[in-house]
Amino acid sequence: MAYVMSKLTRIICQLSDEEYQQLYHSLVDGEALKSADLLKILREEELEEEDILERLDVSANAYYALRSRLNKKIESFYLDQLEGGKNDLYKQVANINELVLTKNRIIAIATLKKLEKELANNDLFHELTLVYQALKKLHINTPEHFQYSQLYNKHNAQLLAFEKVETLTAEYFKNYNKGLLEMRVKEDKESQLIRESIDSINNRYNSHRIYTLKALSFIFHEINQVEKKTRHKIIQNQFTELDRIFKLYNSDLLYNHLKWVLSYLKLLYAYKKNNLNDIESHLKELDPISGRLLTNYTAFSTTVYFLLIKLEFAINNGKVKTLEKHNEVFFRNFDIDSVYPLSNTIFFYYRAFSCFYGKNIDDAIEWIEKAISISNVKEHEKFLVDLKLISAGFLYIKGDYEASLVHINYIQRILRISEKSNFEYAYLFMKTLKAALSDIEFDKKKRKYDHAKAMFIESQKPFQSPLRFFDVNQIICKEITQKQIQPLSCK
Repeated sequence: MAYVMSKLTRIICQLSDEEYQQLYHSLVDGEALKSADLLKILREEELEEEDILERLDVSANAYYALRSRLNKKIESFYLDQLEGGKNDLYKQVANINELVLTKNRIIAIATLKKLEKELANNDLFHELTLVYQALKKLHINTPEHFQYSQLYNKHNAQLLAFEKVETLTAEYFKNYNKGLLEMRVKEDKESQLIRESIDSINNRYNSHRIYTLKALSFIFHEINQVEKKTRHKIIQNQFTELDRIFKLYNSDLLYNHLKWVLSYLKLLYAYKKNNLNDIESHLKELDPISGRLLTNYTAFSTTVYFLLIKLEFAINNGKVKTLEKHNEVFFRNFDIDSVYPLSNTIFFYYRAFSCFYGKNIDDAIEWIEKAISISNVKEHEKFLVDLKLISAGFLYIKGDYEASLVHINYIQRILRISEKSNFEYAYLFMKTLKAALSDIEFDKKKRKYDHAKAMFIESQKPFQSPLRFFDVNQIICKEITQKQIQPLSCK
C-alpha cells in the first residue's frame, strides 16, 4: 500500500529546517520526549500508523492523544513566532474590554494612550481602531469625545475600505486564474470591472495600504495585457513607490510578505523585457519561498507564471536536464491543496517536463496524468486537450503507440464538436502525432509529418499552454529508430 501523508504530517513537512530544529529542541527541553519522537518520525520517515505505534511503544488511544498534543504545540509554536514583541501587543488589544470594565477610568485612558502609541509605531491599524473605539466610550461625557469619534470613524472607514480592496484583489486574481484554465489570453470584462473598483476606492482614500494592493494588481495587468503598449515608465515608478513603502514600514507583517510578491512582479517585468540577467537573479531570489509563492500568495497575484518562466529559462539556457534535481531540493515535501486548481495543474505539468528533459519518461507520464486527473472536463476543456496531447506525445516517445492513440482518439472526439479555430495549435500538434503514427507509404507520411510539424512550430500558443514546452522534434516517425533530442527554444 502506498504511503499516505496525513494533514499533521503535511504541516510538519512545511516547517523550514530552522523551525523544525527549534520546535524539536523546545519539545526535548520541555521533557515532551514522546512528542519530540513523533515529530521526528513524521518529519523524517514514511511509516504506516501501526509501525509508528510500535516504534513509540504506545496504544492507539495514547497515540491519538499524542498527535493532538503535538498539533497544539505546533499551533502555539507558530503563535510564538510572531515578529518582535507584537504578540504582547495583540494580547493587550484582546484585553481592552477587561481594562475598560475593571480599571479606574484615568488608569484605563493612560494605558490605552500608551497602547495607541505602540500600535501606531508598529503600524497595526486594525488594532488602533479598537483602541479609538474604547477611548471614544471613555470620553463620552467630555469634549474629547468628538476627537476620538473622528479618529475612530477615520480608521474604521479606512479599515473597511482596505478589507474591500483586499477582497476585490483576491477576486481579481481568482477570476484571472480561472481564465488561464479556460485558455483565455486576455483579461475579461469582469476582471476589468474589478480593477476599476479597486482604482476608485484608492482614489477616495489617502492610504498606503490600499495603494499597495491597487499597485500590485495594476502592475500585473500592465505587464500581461496584450491589447496596448506596455507603459514602462508607470511600472517603474510604481516599483519605486512600493520599494519606498516597504522600506518605510519595514516592521509591517503583511508587507514583509508582499515584498515577495513585488519581487515576483519584477521577475515578470524582466521576462517582459527579456532581461536574462534579471530573470536569473529573481528566479534565484524566489526559489527558497516558491512553495508559499504558489499557494499562500495567490490572493495577491497569479503566481504560477514563476514556474512557466523557470521552465522556459531552463530550456533556453541549457539547464533543463538538471531541473528535476533542483526541484527535489526546493519542492521537497511540497504539497498543494486542491483549492488551488491552477497552481496544481501547472505545477504537475512543470514537474512532468522537468522529468521529460531529464530523460525520465516514466515519471514524466506519471506527473502529466496527475494534471489530467484534476482537470475539470466541462470547465477546462481546452487545457485538458493540451494535457492529453502532452501525455500522448510522451507515450509515443516511450514507444507505447497504442496508448498514445487512445489519447488521440479521445481528443479527436472533442475537436470534432468544437470550433477548430479555438484549438488551432493543438489540432496541428495532433496532426503531427497522427502522421508519425500512421501506416501509410513512408514518403507521403514524411511530407504530411513535416508539414504539420512546421505549422505547429509557427502557430501561436497561449502562454499557459503546456504544448509551448513540447519539443515536437522529438516526435520522430516510428520507422526511424534514431531519437536524438534537439534543442528547443520556447516562443
